[in-house]
Amino acid sequence: MISESLLLGATLAVGAAYVARRAVFGGSVRPSVLVLSASDTHGGYFDPTNLQRYNPTPVQMIAQQSGLVCFDETMNGLQLCELLVGGSVAFGAPDPGQPSTIKPLKQLLDEHADCRMVFMGCGMNDVLFGGRSIEQLMADVESAVNIILLAGRVPVLRGYHNFAVTSLMTTEKIAINNAANTALQAKAASMGVPFLDNHSVEFHGISDIAVDGLHPTMDYHQRLCTYQGTQLANISKVI
Repeated sequence: MISESLLLGATLAVGAAYVARRAVFGGSVRPSVLVLSASDTHGGYFDPTNLQRYNPTPVQMIAQQSGLVCFDETMNGLQLCELLVGGSVAFGAPDPGQPSTIKPLKQLLDEHADCRMVFMGCGMNDVLFGGRSIEQLMADVESAVNIILLAGRVPVLRGYHNFAVTSLMTTEKIAINNAANTALQAKAASMGVPFLDNHSVEFHGISDIAVDGLHPTMDYHQRLCTYQGTQLANISKVI
């Protein structure tokens, strides 16, 4: 297990280096963001059976709202347990030309060395469709946050959006989603990392759910991305 002193030392060292870098550029440096998530930020949906992707994508909308450069490493169907180790994505629905595999988190961090912030949103699929418990998910979240901190980055955990009851999202699954969101918020607080609560974004029920009965509509994505982009911009000013 990674010791608290090691994590604190790594975080302080990176923080000092970043403060120095900001000073060199007159305090004008704005951090880039690595975005890791499933379809809830990739923007995939079925209409009604053909895979589609919103244009602009949620990552592009977040970038526009925040004014930050965002690097998109999202994939439909991604689970956090898969992101940690890399490899096949069990529920993967890749875009044309996109591989059906994901690189391990550590490799993605290496490949995006200029990204100071890591906006991590995957995890819903693990508990809603992957059969993992909320306790297992929180253990994976802790592992991912530790990996990100040791890489000298600032993790930002994104909570889970709302759902309406459909044939795919039963009352039971919605209860699991709500409980996972609450647990994620508590985990973020206990680890001292930022948490963006998508549950706080205005939700209009079934009218905010796409025809596939699962994914957000474009309008709902726009409200989610306005909130997320605004919060990321605020965080970028204080890290």
